[in-house]
Amino acid sequence: MTQITKLAATIRNQFDWRKVQVYRLHITGPDGEATRQEYAKRSLRVGSREGTDVVLADNTVSRIHFEIIAEPGGYRLRDLGSSNGTFIDGYRAIDVYLKPGSRIHAGHTEIIFEPLVTEAELPLSREERFGPLVGRSQAMRELFATLARVAKSDATVLVEAETGTGKELLAKAIHEASDRSGGPLVVFDAASVPRDLIESQLFG
Repeated sequence: MTQITKLAATIRNQFDWRKVQVYRLHITGPDGEATRQEYAKRSLRVGSREGTDVVLADNTVSRIHFEIIAEPGGYRLRDLGSSNGTFIDGYRAIDVYLKPGSRIHAGHTEIIFEPLVTEAELPLSREERFGPLVGRSQAMRELFATLARVAKSDATVLVEAETGTGKELLAKAIHEASDRSGGPLVVFDAASVPRDLIESQLFG
């Protein structure tokens, strides 16, 4: 058994695994450029803001425009309060189920939804907590598995969520599970610093 095979087996044994259906999005932007990409996520957010799962280069698309949610009964699309609305096959959509070949319009961008017969496996943590975070649902165990892998890497992590949802707890949990846990977790509250002083506070 090679070192890579041993490493793969070790990683696989650390988690439970959930099979998810793969789907493909055919995206045509305002300039006519077409791309296609396959996804295997429980929740996929689409918008013009950097950091969303699918970033659309279209100034008529909201920062976080809509999301596609994989459910046992099919794929659901939810508009996330977009300015110009989300349209499916010519009708405005707020919360609907997609069908194969559905044409989604967000701003000047068209997206064709194509479910595939292939499946992918996503890791689920076997634990019902990660640091101070507690949860036994499939969504939380999927999150815990992601956090465990992120904590062991040197990747920069950006946590985004509404006020009061526990972003600081999540940041602390990642720090505690990382190889840097012996050092301090420095909290910088940008909201309390005048705009013209932020650069000097962060970079000297």
